[in-house]
Amino acid sequence: MRCVPRESSLLRCAFCHDDVAAPSWACERCRTRLHADCFGLLSACPTLGCAPRGRVLVLPRTRDRDAATAWDLGVWLTTFAGVWASLAWLAPRITKIYEKKKQSFPMPTTWVMDLLDFSHSWLGVLTALAIVAASIYAFVKHRERRAVTWSFVALTTCGFAFFPAAGFAIILALVNMPHRL
Repeated sequence: MRCVPRESSLLRCAFCHDDVAAPSWACERCRTRLHADCFGLLSACPTLGCAPRGRVLVLPRTRDRDAATAWDLGVWLTTFAGVWASLAWLAPRITKIYEKKKQSFPMPTTWVMDLLDFSHSWLGVLTALAIVAASIYAFVKHRERRAVTWSFVALTTCGFAFFPAAGFAIILALVNMPHRL
């Protein structure tokens, strides 16, 4: 390696290596020169070993945190589909067991079974389609509103609360069932 003198005697910016002209910034400790714009990007002296007098670079917000995201909508619709699928798949199997033994359900299980009957009716299917359509409409048209975001969170929470409640009702039904065939 060979050192070659520069053609220009002007100072160079320690960040972008272009010639430095006024206005510029100089480090108080080591006198390293930077363009004002380059210093604005770095917020500190770029020289290794120089104690930086750091400034925090605050970038503008790029997204409104109150707005609903596709993630919010997806989690809610997945939870809703899970609740609906559990009503359509699991509950009929429990009903068959009780009908076979000619027994009645305990009270909490009766509520789940009533919800099952509703989910299998034409009104229940229309209600499910209306819930999905309204959720998508609210997301597309009003996602910037904080209420839409919190609605998705609340609905998802209620959906997750359904699983332990339904599970409790079904376990109660199975525990109270005589074990004779």
